[in-house]
Amino acid sequence: MADFEWGQPPVNVEPKPEPKPEPKPKRAKRPSRRKGVKGDVAGAVAKTIEVMEADAQDRDLLVDACGKDVAGSIVDVVSGEGPGDVLRLIVDVHEMDPLEAGVAVAALGEVKVREVWRLLRRMGVDLVERPPSSLTVAATRLARQIVDLDEDRAGRVERVARLAGA
Repeated sequence: MADFEWGQPPVNVEPKPEPKPEPKPKRAKRPSRRKGVKGDVAGAVAKTIEVMEADAQDRDLLVDACGKDVAGSIVDVVSGEGPGDVLRLIVDVHEMDPLEAGVAVAALGEVKVREVWRLLRRMGVDLVERPPSSLTVAATRLARQIVDLDEDRAGRVERVARLAGA
């Protein structure tokens, strides 16, 4: 054994190896920009044609749901900012048990409840002009009206939800 003196490290101690740096994660390869743009443009054109060829009442409901003109509604739908989530919600609530429907509508919150309320009024559903100030009361009334939608209106909402990308 080597000579040992107090205050001095042992002679045969090897330094600890430094940890190897972790390799950088590889970035996923992106498709060529040209191919992506062509796909985006083709999708936008196809969606524009689909909206323009839709039934006039369906297109009017889409415009009402977006709160814009036809061109603005198409831009919203193509960009993914359309009202598809609200329309899909109406379709889903229509198929629920009335008690479940009230809970689902109340979970939306005041802003969405007002938005759905306004849209159903424009569709001719029998609702007063403004929803009640109590979220629970408004949600209960709205849910009842959605569950009781006639099949023609429910079918229209479902078609427009698909048109909006939901």
